[in-house]
Parts: sequence; C-alpha cells; structure tokens
Amino acid sequence: MALSIFKSLSDTGDVTSTAALASFYGNDLGSPRCQSLSCEYMRMAAERNHYAPNMTTLGNAFEAGIGVPLDKNLASRWYFRASSVGSLWGQQKFEELAAKLLGVPDSMGVGPG
Repeated sequence: MALSIFKSLSDTGDVTSTAALASFYGNDLGSPRCQSLSCEYMRMAAERNHYAPNMTTLGNAFEAGIGVPLDKNLASRWYFRASSVGSLWGQQKFEELAAKLLGVPDSMGVGPG
C-alpha cells in the first residue's frame, strides 16, 4: 500500500517520495530488494532537487558497481556534484577517489607517528 502511494507521489515529481522509494528498494523495506531500481530512484531524486546524500550514495554505487555498472568516472562526477552543493561527505569521497585514480599514496608521511 505505502509503496504504491510513494510511486504515485514520485510520478508527480515529489522528491521525498522518490528518495523513499530508493530506500525501499535498496534496503528491502516493504518491496523486493532491487539495487538497480534503487539507483534509478536515487538518480531521479538527486537530479530533481540536488539532494547531496543521494548524489553521494549514487557515487558509492558506481564506485562499487552495485545496482549499476562499475564506473569510477561516473562515481567521481556524482561525488563532485554532491560536493558542489555543500556535502562534506561528497567532497571527501571525491578527493579519495581522485587520489586513487591519480595513484596518490594514502599517506604522504606527514603528521604524527
């Protein structure tokens, strides 16, 4: 019942309902678990209102290839988009992935210890 209500609201452009559907499908909450459908709803929510948590989670999905094809370039784009709307988590993930892609070592030998 709730799933059909959220789907109807999402179809009208309601971002909260769209984000809820992403969670329902991604976490098996009242619906069969379907990571690809979860990612599709995350993408729609992220594009509708620039919701940074969905952008960062979508970046994680592309970085790990969960529900979507593995694509580090798309992961970095979603992390960057999240960072550009003020997400510190998105910024951190973007910097970490960029360092991996560029081959920068985890530690530069600076700091305590």
